[in-house]
Amino acid sequence: MKTNVGLVIALTFAACSSGNGIQGNGDGGGGGDLGQIQQGDTVTLTLDPFTVQAGGEVFKYQDFVNPFGGVDTEVSAWESHMSTGSHHLLVFYQTVTSNQPLVDGNGLMFGPTPYGAQQPDLTITYPDGVAALVPGNQGIRIQAHYLNASPNTINPTVKVVFHIAKAGTVTQHAGVFFMLNPDVTTAPMSTRTVTKSCPIPFAANLIYATGHMHQHATDFTATTNGTMFYQTSDWSQAPTRTLSPPLQVTAGQMLTWSCTFDNQTSSTLIFGESAQTNEMCILSGQYYPVPAGSNPLIGCN
Repeated sequence: MKTNVGLVIALTFAACSSGNGIQGNGDGGGGGDLGQIQQGDTVTLTLDPFTVQAGGEVFKYQDFVNPFGGVDTEVSAWESHMSTGSHHLLVFYQTVTSNQPLVDGNGLMFGPTPYGAQQPDLTITYPDGVAALVPGNQGIRIQAHYLNASPNTINPTVKVVFHIAKAGTVTQHAGVFFMLNPDVTTAPMSTRTVTKSCPIPFAANLIYATGHMHQHATDFTATTNGTMFYQTSDWSQAPTRTLSPPLQVTAGQMLTWSCTFDNQTSSTLIFGESAQTNEMCILSGQYYPVPAGSNPLIGCN
């Protein structure tokens, strides 16, 4: 299982974006014309419509060409909105030659990512002078995971808003840490706590953190140097915590995270995509600065 997960992370990190749902709104005169978007404007990517049957679980993704005309662009804030039934969304960089329709995906898509959310409505704003750099040679893929616990069919809406930094205001770039523990196997009718530690390879300021679990999980904690900086018992819409002031870590400092699972079923829980029948234990968040020449994604599995 660990080997397979490693291959998934190395080779199939993915995301989704909308073929027709690109909209620009200008604080700085961008209007709705992408060709006129300026710093300080916003660009919104909206997934094509889809349905989820009662009791159903789906993964959808959609690919966009670069929404900034192929120009490196600094994003000072991210905003996302998901209607009822959402579990999470992930935004990934993806090589895209044309806008694509919404298609079925899977929950084992991972990869270079600037943003993700588990709450229905979330805004991530970087500190003054900090922004995420969206490469001009990369498109965007947004993946949405929905689990419909209602007795009726739902018609989700999913959108992501890019807030473009004003010219001359950015001095440092932000990155993402994404740390996965695939060792979640839990025997039937038992509880188990799993713990893993991974290093931050260079000095950094951690500014946001979140944990990701599925429905058999009861607790998630994250610590560094003996200090807890994140905790939740909410598997379905785990909150993103703002670390204020930023949590300063030194090169090589370990982040440690734990998940507790309560498996009151007759089947063994294993790592997998389904929030109903599988489990995950993932620590992720945002940091700055990204050292020159470094990969902005700090990964660990």
